[in-house]
Amino acid sequence: MQRINIPEIEDSPHCPDFLRDAVTGYLRVITDLTRVFEGAGPVLKRLLDQFAAHQIQQLQQHADGADSGEDGAGSSSGGSGGGAAPPEHAPRRMIVDLCSGGGGALVGLAERGALGPVDEIVLTDLYPNAAAFALAERRLPPGVCRGVPTPVDASDVPPELRGGVRTLFNSLHHLPPPLVLRVLGDAARQGQPFAAFEVVERHPITMLAVIAQGVAVPFLLPFTARPPRLGRQLLRLAAALPAAPLVAAYDGFASCVRSYSVKQLRAFAAQASTPTYEFVVRESPRRLLGLRPFRLRWIEGMPLAPARASRYAAGAAPHTEAVVRIKSHAPAGSDGKAV
Repeated sequence: MQRINIPEIEDSPHCPDFLRDAVTGYLRVITDLTRVFEGAGPVLKRLLDQFAAHQIQQLQQHADGADSGEDGAGSSSGGSGGGAAPPEHAPRRMIVDLCSGGGGALVGLAERGALGPVDEIVLTDLYPNAAAFALAERRLPPGVCRGVPTPVDASDVPPELRGGVRTLFNSLHHLPPPLVLRVLGDAARQGQPFAAFEVVERHPITMLAVIAQGVAVPFLLPFTARPPRLGRQLLRLAAALPAAPLVAAYDGFASCVRSYSVKQLRAFAAQASTPTYEFVVRESPRRLLGLRPFRLRWIEGMPLAPARASRYAAGAAPHTEAVVRIKSHAPAGSDGKAV
């Protein structure tokens, strides 16, 4: 089945805020219950580790370069002879979530400790949900999570949000191909790690599952309300209740038919990779007997180490094959197999 870019109600600027907030709140609750993104935890932990090592290496090279400049005058600062000292402080482990919606997937992973140590999680969206961001902040220890109250464009992330792994959860399919390339290009241009996770796809089992979820909306919607202003939230949910099940079912189906295949993600990775930045596409194992409704696919990116960047510039092709993870909850890396 070919990708069909049909619009989603939730994406429309004409969608009422109370209806959009109700649907994103429902998606937050159902994501926490089903844990369909649990396999993303080890991936993000690995990217955080790699980026911390990359930052330390950059600081070390900068310090070595400064020392070399001083030594070039013919004098020695004497004694140490071992090059520059390592940085005194470890880099901050930060995640900047784009197109956060209700913020459920990433916050749930952090709450369960699946990400390892994280210093800061920043939630952003083109249509910020202040109530959902406030709830996310309360779910994690003080100071760990914060929401950006102003709109953030995933293809043009402000410089003040640099310094962390950029993530998207089930959001990449909302973007047309040119915008996907702009999102990837912005991460590469600013040298920021990147991971966009998807669980929807153009598969009959997945489509049936997302359409059937409309039945669960009336039962789960009340659990999206949290203090403070509980009464006001319940009134907004009551107003959204007649339409929310239909919107959730329709938008879920639309998400499936407009999702990108692994082949299309590989094409994005090849186009967006640069001499100093590499994108790779990976996916979790195939469905067991075809019965598992959701499986994780993602495109990740990381700045290249100087040695690898030099080989790339010399003509070596970047690695952009799709990789199948042997275990869905194990870190993806050398245990993968190219397809």
